[in-house]
Amino acid sequence: MKTSMVSAALLALIGFCLWFFVLKPKTEITMEKQWKTLLTSTTVESEKNAIAALTEKVSAKGGYWEVIGNTYDGNATNMSTYEGDLSKIKNITANFYWDSATFQGTGWTPLDPQNIYIFFREK
Repeated sequence: MKTSMVSAALLALIGFCLWFFVLKPKTEITMEKQWKTLLTSTTVESEKNAIAALTEKVSAKGGYWEVIGNTYDGNATNMSTYEGDLSKIKNITANFYWDSATFQGTGWTPLDPQNIYIFFREK
């Protein structure tokens, strides 16, 4: 009985270490790297692809995101309900949530403001 409890505890510890040191950091690094890909996009098409990759990664983990438009006058607005003029949006902040992890991407200025709505497309 005591041996099985020690074995179970050891397996739990190994599982936690595997998740914490191997799986979790890769997910966060991947999101950061993918956000940087979006920020450095030089074409409208590469921007579209970067958004699709971000949303696919989070969707695959059962997560979700919110997209916030930062206006030139300093206000923040939820882009899922925004019906105003896109030229008033200075840049975008996106918050991604999955499992117990989060990632906030900031400072994206779309090459094509219509690409903001790619975040809200159904697959």
